[in-house]
Amino acid sequence: MAELRPKPPPLSDAERRDLCAQVDFLAVLSALGVAVKKSGTAYRGSIRNEQDASCYFYPPNVGKQGGKGWTWHDFGTDKGGDSLGFLLDVAGMEWQPAVRYMAKMAGRVPDCVKTWDLLDKLDGKAAQDAPGTLPGGQAISQHPPKTPPRIEPPTLPPEDQALACRIYLDNLLAVHPEAQALGDAYLESRGTLAAGLPPCAYDLPADKAEAMLASICKGDAADLLLAAGLLKPAEDGKPLRLQWGAWAGDCCLLAHLDPRGRPVAFIARRLGFMPGDPVGKYLQQTYSRGAVRWPFGLPTLYRPPCVSWKPDRDKAGEVLVVEGTLDALGAAVLGWPALAFSMRPQARHWKDWTGACARMLEAHLPELCRRRVRVVPDNDPGEKGETGLALAARLVGWLRAAGCALAEVSTMEDLLPDLPPDCKDLGDAAKLKGCLP
Repeated sequence: MAELRPKPPPLSDAERRDLCAQVDFLAVLSALGVAVKKSGTAYRGSIRNEQDASCYFYPPNVGKQGGKGWTWHDFGTDKGGDSLGFLLDVAGMEWQPAVRYMAKMAGRVPDCVKTWDLLDKLDGKAAQDAPGTLPGGQAISQHPPKTPPRIEPPTLPPEDQALACRIYLDNLLAVHPEAQALGDAYLESRGTLAAGLPPCAYDLPADKAEAMLASICKGDAADLLLAAGLLKPAEDGKPLRLQWGAWAGDCCLLAHLDPRGRPVAFIARRLGFMPGDPVGKYLQQTYSRGAVRWPFGLPTLYRPPCVSWKPDRDKAGEVLVVEGTLDALGAAVLGWPALAFSMRPQARHWKDWTGACARMLEAHLPELCRRRVRVVPDNDPGEKGETGLALAARLVGWLRAAGCALAEVSTMEDLLPDLPPDCKDLGDAAKLKGCLP
């Protein structure tokens, strides 16, 4: 009797919409060799080697067919469709490889793909994604971009990390009692001192570093502070030293707070930074010894008991994801709950290769999934601005795949249409608005 073989179900309209909405289509286009630039709420690129790019790519819920997920329209040929249709009609892929490719990029496995995999297994074959070509013969990458390695869990418990930061601040205040007041004064000068938030800024002058290190070494917490990345180990002929010492110059330490409002990490803003300085404007706490990297501004999202700040009534159901610490504070001044990356995600992945960005967001997805999440890149000119928008779109794709159905890219103009066009970020916007407490 012949073996009964399952019949693959069709790809349902709902599954197709889901694939086309959740896929990181900008990464797909990049893998296909299609360069795009931001154009309003869409992206524009050339697919026929035309001199003036005439194909537009629309994020989900943008454009006439936005309900289908990522869509495209070539105004030179008047052809278009969804992102799966682009692989079929423009990239020249066959049906199964195209659907498999979309499923891998979107992190979804439709029922038809499950059956194809079963049939391949019965036939003793490994599933293959046959490459196609772009118009002009350029080969399509057979596989989607590599995913980052598995993220190892942090080895320093959050409670220990909070204790390390408390000890660090206690020693700073012991040698520099005005550290907190001067930190608040710095935020006020930048227009980002939001009334009702717990203290998060501390002045760290270069000439206090030696005394602070001596104070720390009198106790028995040096090993804990090393594990938290707040001290640098004695190595390469150098002694035990502060993460931010005299070499960094005068700094303002900005504390990243956990959902309970406790400092659990720091980023240092160098007050003497000048353009062209080989040492960066912001200096990170190190995380190589197992500390958890936190985004900045979470107390404005979770509202622990130490927070009396409240968002504006019309913004309470939203949260902004922004590029920098002062942007998150500026958002709070302007009435929005916000959090910020303490580092920029890589151009190809929402995760960086050490998993730091993943650790920043994954723990907070339950809260983010209950809100409208607006990813707001800085309003940078030229290529830098286009890169920021592309990164924001990629992050939105991941957030949607992770369950944040209302995630979207929002520009500065979307948020505050009356601002001057040269206003760079939300920190600048808060100062321009004159919304000091």
